[in-house]
Amino acid sequence: MARLVQPGAARGLQGQHAVEGRPPAPGPRDPAWRPRRPGPERREAATVILGDLAAVEAAASDPEAACRYAVRALDQLERTWYAMGMDRVREVRRSLAPHQHERCVRELDDRLYGWSTTVSALSR
Repeated sequence: MARLVQPGAARGLQGQHAVEGRPPAPGPRDPAWRPRRPGPERREAATVILGDLAAVEAAASDPEAACRYAVRALDQLERTWYAMGMDRVREVRRSLAPHQHERCVRELDDRLYGWSTTVSALSR
């Protein structure tokens, strides 16, 4: 069984835990370290989070902020389709009904019901 090295003995590891007999895992200060690109799960989660942020702004009667988040979610949905993310954006749009005559909401409608969104949804 591997033992953890005492913290004082692991100088230069910038807070990483060292396991006796093994080199430390590479970290951001290591020239060989490369951050991993977010996988589809993280990109899908991003659409849901952006949709939730849009819903919060809509509930706070800030349609411009709600539309900004909703458009960002649609941008992400064009790259990584996720039905739950689209559901969140549609819910936000329904909650923006009292503000339907505002420019940002009309632009969101154009984007939400536009051809590129439809093609993106159908191609998945």
